[in-house]
Amino acid sequence: MTAGSEADLDLLCRRVDRLDGAGDPATFVRENIIREIARCIGCSAGDLRVVKDPTGPGAPRVLLCGRLLTVWISLSHDGRFTAFAFVPVFEKTKRGGLFPMI
Repeated sequence: MTAGSEADLDLLCRRVDRLDGAGDPATFVRENIIREIARCIGCSAGDLRVVKDPTGPGAPRVLLCGRLLTVWISLSHDGRFTAFAFVPVFEKTKRGGLFPMI
């Protein structure tokens, strides 16, 4: 993920967390980014899923109720530390609400 401008950096949502105790860091970071995206867009975390892009190198993508979101994410984990970053892209719907899908 790269930023095209300083304004893009202002939109960046990012966080570093520490995994305490046993657990899978890959699952932990995915659960954390799902909760944060759900909070940002006002949906249930249960409606979101992180999947590998079936084309290319398998970059992670986010689905909302099975549809691809217009959000690019970056996930990382090393030992007990995990990190994520994303830039949400939202479009206005005809009803005036935000609809973050492509």
